[in-house]
Amino acid sequence: MELYTDGGVIGGNPSFTGGTWAFAAVKDNADPWKIGHGMIVPRQMGTPVIGNNQMELLAVIRGLQAMPEDWCGIICSDSQITLGRIFKKWKLNNIPKWMIAELMIEKSRLKYWNMFQSLLLCGHPTKEDLERGFGDNGNPVSTYNVLCDSMCNREAEKFTKGDNNVKSWI
Repeated sequence: MELYTDGGVIGGNPSFTGGTWAFAAVKDNADPWKIGHGMIVPRQMGTPVIGNNQMELLAVIRGLQAMPEDWCGIICSDSQITLGRIFKKWKLNNIPKWMIAELMIEKSRLKYWNMFQSLLLCGHPTKEDLERGFGDNGNPVSTYNVLCDSMCNREAEKFTKGDNNVKSWI
């Protein structure tokens, strides 16, 4: 099973406005069996601005929180920094303490954490990239990553249009 994730910011990076996150859990290249998406503003984040790398990590955390404790699979992201932070013990610079705490909770909650794998995707693939299965950098591409990106974009659109039904999950 794979967990595809993506995160982004509203406006420039870093954003004074907010950030978005999304995930899709997939089994056997079928329709996602679980999806989630949302947005967060700096006040909720506890920071004056929100960076893209923060949102990429939040997308993974939210995806892991939605998985049962016996879930085991591959975390797929187009963020090398996020995968490095999770799997290679890269520094967690500029990550709020509450996010680090939530990540640590998930690492201890998930029974098979030591068996998890990661897959670095090429982000924002073109139609041609999707047809051949990899991007210009040689990394694989996925329609599920495109789905996560589009869910992030929809959250940003709803927020910028003043939709009061935008949900923030922290």
